[in-house]
Amino acid sequence: MVPPRAGSGLISVVAAVIWAAAYTTLPVSSDRPAHRRFGDANGPPLTFSAGFTSDAVLENSNPQIYGLVDGGYTSTAKVTVTVSGVGPTGAAIAPYSVTAEVQAPSPPSLPGAGTCQASCLAAGHCCTGVISECSQPSCVMGCMVAERTSGLDACETQCKNISSKCEYTLGTGDNVIKFQTCFDCPKLANGTQCTSCDNTQCLDGCKYAYTGGSPGTWKAALKPAAPGGSYTISVGCTGCGSGAPALVLERVTYGQVYLCSGQSNMDLSSMYTFSNPEEIAKAKQGAYGNVRLFMFGDMGTKYEEDAPAWATTSGTIGSASDSGGTWGNMSLAVSNSSGTPTLFQSFSATCLYFALELTEQLGPSAPPIGLIQTAIGGSQIEAWMPADALSRCTNESLNTDGQAPPSRLFNGMIAPFANTTVTGFLWYQGENN
Repeated sequence: MVPPRAGSGLISVVAAVIWAAAYTTLPVSSDRPAHRRFGDANGPPLTFSAGFTSDAVLENSNPQIYGLVDGGYTSTAKVTVTVSGVGPTGAAIAPYSVTAEVQAPSPPSLPGAGTCQASCLAAGHCCTGVISECSQPSCVMGCMVAERTSGLDACETQCKNISSKCEYTLGTGDNVIKFQTCFDCPKLANGTQCTSCDNTQCLDGCKYAYTGGSPGTWKAALKPAAPGGSYTISVGCTGCGSGAPALVLERVTYGQVYLCSGQSNMDLSSMYTFSNPEEIAKAKQGAYGNVRLFMFGDMGTKYEEDAPAWATTSGTIGSASDSGGTWGNMSLAVSNSSGTPTLFQSFSATCLYFALELTEQLGPSAPPIGLIQTAIGGSQIEAWMPADALSRCTNESLNTDGQAPPSRLFNGMIAPFANTTVTGFLWYQGENN
């Protein structure tokens, strides 16, 4: 067990490193933003990214909010974010709005891979080769052509020029690719042959690669605000299709935000510490009302991300679980109506006790404090490092035997928050490697 929480000295050994987002828009060029829907192939057309739910804490000096727009948006699509509510003094603020352009993703980084191919299959284009059974370029070939063209129009033009000849060359120089097009259409699991024989499959692949099956990203910078208050944030979109309802976050506040990550030393729940009953009792009596918790959950399928998920819908709805969860205020965090451990008990002890100690040290002036937990026990540091950092480790032998391959936990559990403005971060990797 972890010993009782230390006294006033604890806060002095934890460094709060400033980690303000450096992007004015989400990165969507060289690294394609991976994403998750809400378990539905026809997910909501407009969403927030992970970490933005009602009861969220936004960093007050440079607050930013971002999310995804699913396929079907126009080139002029814009997201409008409106903020209203009451400030820390209890007086209503003058509502204001900011707009953000929808950034289209780049083409896939791997031929026929990722969300473009998945969109082809979801649309019923079951032929995964480059030529369909009726000697027409397949949907997946459209995904591949998109890599070697500069835009949707150019991709569609190339698709219309492709014939059924056995070899087709596209691109120039280092970007050239030869398509071997003499493939039979594969059979489905039930033994039937794919029957989609129209000549629009390649065009559909172009559409999915650029907009139709791949979400765009949006990001808005909000006005700085004094710590505290209770705000409503409404988000709508023009040019996102008729099925894009407005999104609303309620009871949002401004303050300090800390991201907590690492392996088991950070992942260890507060229920396994001696101080837990005492701290729960204090919280139930009204202490620590300024602290709010967001638990991104276990790695689930997040370790499967082969590119940084700069924006992701995983973890934006539901309760704290394998896929993520919602923000919980302290009243919710200590409540237990189901007989299962509370959010307070399940949350990282190191992360949680940091905020409780900070609150006690600051006293009445303590601002709202938001904690984001995204940690995996037993994980190797290689899994948490981005690919470009690993590529510079020329004198070290990388450990590929961990729970997740190198870079995968960065891609799925750190990248989604890399554009979130935070006050600092706490990393406790421990001794696993």
